[in-house]
Amino acid sequence: MAHRRRDFLRRLAAALAAAPMMRAVAAQPEEDGPGDFYARVGHRVFFANGHLDLSPTATAALDRQIVWLKQHPDYRIILEGHTDEHGTREFSLPLSERRAKAVATHMAARGIPSERMTVVGYGKERPADPRHTEAAWARNRRVDTVLEPSFKANSP
Repeated sequence: MAHRRRDFLRRLAAALAAAPMMRAVAAQPEEDGPGDFYARVGHRVFFANGHLDLSPTATAALDRQIVWLKQHPDYRIILEGHTDEHGTREFSLPLSERRAKAVATHMAARGIPSERMTVVGYGKERPADPRHTEAAWARNRRVDTVLEPSFKANSP
């Protein structure tokens, strides 16, 4: 098992190093806003093939997100789970949702209220990388944290 995890982490690191940095915002994000979250904190965590356990790298990324979210209670989040193209739709959809729930559980255990989180699984329907390579599949096995303004914070 340790050999499989080490191999996965090695391949994931290689895939991420080779991938162009994807940013959801302009090149110069506004400091301490959503652009800061996407560009500097990071909004993705990755998973091993067929697994939903959080790697140490994923846990560290989530902990950075948690710090930012605690400093910005006026944002809700959508946790979008994804899988690679392997497996049937019947397998991929529940796996992607379980991955997103694993992230939500981690965040809730560290102080993010569950009321601020929405969990959704997309299966293999929304690949980040449409190619049919090991590197692409590694990038597609992920959970994206998407910010949305909380209208509750703006209510009178």
